[in-house]
Amino acid sequence: MKKILFLINAIAFASFVGATGSQEPSALWSYEVEVTREGSRSEGELGHLFFDGQELVAVFDRVIVSGARYDWKQRNNLWDFGGYELQKNTSPVPKGIAPALSSEEQSAGWYEAPFEGYRLKTPDNWVWVSRDEFAAWVDPEHMNDLIETFRFSPRATVKR
Repeated sequence: MKKILFLINAIAFASFVGATGSQEPSALWSYEVEVTREGSRSEGELGHLFFDGQELVAVFDRVIVSGARYDWKQRNNLWDFGGYELQKNTSPVPKGIAPALSSEEQSAGWYEAPFEGYRLKTPDNWVWVSRDEFAAWVDPEHMNDLIETFRFSPRATVKR
């Protein structure tokens, strides 16, 4: 299988960052589109999102990393696109609102809030995730803790 790698880095987003005033995407995040069954009638694509070399478990409907938005797309057929899909429109990180991030939330590594609920003193590396009615700002280092705490199960996908 051929893999097409798209690294999200500050150079690629220089014009985006300058235009929106958003934080630079972390060099620890990467996005990859995998071509499956290349050259066949069943050729499809799978979108994968990685943090520090580890693939993000496919549990969220939407992930926003420094303004770059990835929406989960269910793959129904082998020839469809499935997985996290980078969206053309962006979501600049909102200005912080009160109350400020508490020490308890900082140590937990997340707080529940809508995208617009980005709190004062939230570290720049935190990302926003949502699933169904749940939404939170989370430290990527605590992503697995959040997934385990809320017992999110991975999304089903069509096999490769």
